[in-house]
Amino acid sequence: MNTPESTTETDPVINISPNGNAILVVGPQAVRLRVHSLHLQSASKVFNAMLGPNWSEGQGLSEESPPTILLEEDDPEALRIICCVIHHRNDDLPHTLPPGLGTPDLIETGYLVASAFLFGDMDTLPWKTIYLLEERRTRMRAELAELLWTDPSCLCGWNKLLKERYEVLQGTYKPLEWLEVPISRIIGKMKVTPEELEPKRCSSNGYYTFHEVPTGQDTFQGKMEAMKKKASICLDCVHDEKAKSCRFKHG
Repeated sequence: MNTPESTTETDPVINISPNGNAILVVGPQAVRLRVHSLHLQSASKVFNAMLGPNWSEGQGLSEESPPTILLEEDDPEALRIICCVIHHRNDDLPHTLPPGLGTPDLIETGYLVASAFLFGDMDTLPWKTIYLLEERRTRMRAELAELLWTDPSCLCGWNKLLKERYEVLQGTYKPLEWLEVPISRIIGKMKVTPEELEPKRCSSNGYYTFHEVPTGQDTFQGKMEAMKKKASICLDCVHDEKAKSCRFKHG
């Protein structure tokens, strides 16, 4: 926080509290919010300390000549809304809080998804996103089923133990059960396959049998990672079909 300055500027002031004893100068735009220190101190431990007697910001608080307190790194509109709430200025609050302009990152999108689910407001998300997620999830189920039910046997029975392990999974996750079991649970069961039980390419020249241990995308792990990438959706494309560049690397 910067040291308070006197209020000699002529910039317009948003009077959240007309009798406020401090003016917050917020963000690079230097938006000026007139507030009362008691409300800020009651709502925030940070402001309670900053506007107390032991900090320079808490010196010289006055309704007649309120000092300015610089908050250059804060968002002006967000802080204005917060100040309206803690000053009980409900008449100045927006009816909705739409997401910011531009494409949100993955963490912001996660917050939107969780909020939409918890508050029953699925309209917050574009329906296109939901359709795409459902379509990719269905495709991933089909590819996992194909991977699980592919016969891993080889000419000399090298993969007998693996085949027995597959049969246990096949008995547990029959086609109808696939629709009721979370994909993450199935992936977890398939991932525990030891490396020595990985399917091996088997060929014979009539005299000898040759085995080749799979690598990269041919392993169980590699195949499932490839499936997960295919099941991902590009947020840039969802929000703007004409986007020139995407943060998600398309295959």
